[in-house]
Parts: sequence; C-alpha cells; structure tokens
Amino acid sequence: MSIQNIGTTGLVLPPSAESPLQKFGRKFKQEPLVPIGAGLTTVALIMASIKLSRGNSKSLNYWLRARLIFQGLTIAAVVGGTYVYGQTKQQKEEQARRDALQAEHEKLQETRAFEERLKAATEAHAAESEMFAPAKGNSGGSRGWFGSSKTRSVVTTGSSSLNPPAAPAAEATSTIAPSDTRSSSSSGFWGKLGWK
Repeated sequence: MSIQNIGTTGLVLPPSAESPLQKFGRKFKQEPLVPIGAGLTTVALIMASIKLSRGNSKSLNYWLRARLIFQGLTIAAVVGGTYVYGQTKQQKEEQARRDALQAEHEKLQETRAFEERLKAATEAHAAESEMFAPAKGNSGGSRGWFGSSKTRSVVTTGSSSLNPPAAPAAEATSTIAPSDTRSSSSSGFWGKLGWK
C-alpha cells in the first residue's frame, strides 16, 4: 500500500482513482483563473498582515484593496467558469445524444437495407426453385446446383467399356443428348447458358 492510494479520510482508494495532485491539474485545466485568483488573494492577504504588523497603514490599505479586487475576480472566475463548463458539458451531452441518434438511425437504415436484400434473395430463390423444379410425372435424377443432374448419354458408334450404352438410332446424329425429354428452355442452369 503506497501513500498515493490513501485518501484524506484514511480509506484506501482504488488504483484508478486520481490523486489530489492529478485532480488539481485536471481542475486547473478546466478553470485556470480560479486557482490563480485564489493564489493572488492569498498573497495580498499575507502582504496586508505583514504591513499591519509593521504599522504601515498606507501599504496596509493598498494590500487590503488588492485582496478585495483579487477576491472579487476569483468569485467572478468561479461563476463564469461554472457557467462555461456547464454549457460545454451540456453541449457535449447534446452532441453525444445526437451521435447516439445518428448511430441508431444508421443501424436502422442498415437493418432495412439488409431486410430488403434478404427479401429479394428469398424471392429470387423461390423463382429459381420454381423454374428449376422437375416437371410433374418426370422420374429419375435430382436437381443439383448447376441444373439437372440427370445423366447424359454420349452417343458413339463403337462400343467401349467406359461409355454408357448407345442411344437409339434417332439420336445418332448428335454427340450429346439429354436423357430426359424436357425442352431445352427448362433443362437447367447450363442449358440456359446455351450448354446443352
């Protein structure tokens, strides 16, 4: 426990609490005229008491008048500083309130924009699902990400162990033929791109 952490009441202050010197520095930065005026008032009072003890009444009156002026200026600095500090504090609070409202407004706009994008994406997904859905009564195969995943037959005249069985003679002229009988407009994503 260090001496810095002991308050004026003898209680141990948390390490984050400011020391009296730090508090004086902070207050001096906020209202510099108050401690200066208090110091000048104290100096004038000390000088007046010294002149009183020496019996110099002319200088005593001078220092008492100076103390009165310094004390009045100090009180004016306290009142003026309190007013100005109160105004700046209100302005800071108002600015913080405006910033909070602005942040809330931006967040609300962002949320609305996200909801609109989500709605558009949901509608697009529903439209794509309708467009790429298999026709009723069509059996076999399943839909993948890139259109129909139905198998396609490659027609060749020779037999190979890697190729599937040959297609009927009507399809012998094309090299690749879809295995289902749907039109090319609904043959999947690749069909829409012109890849048959």
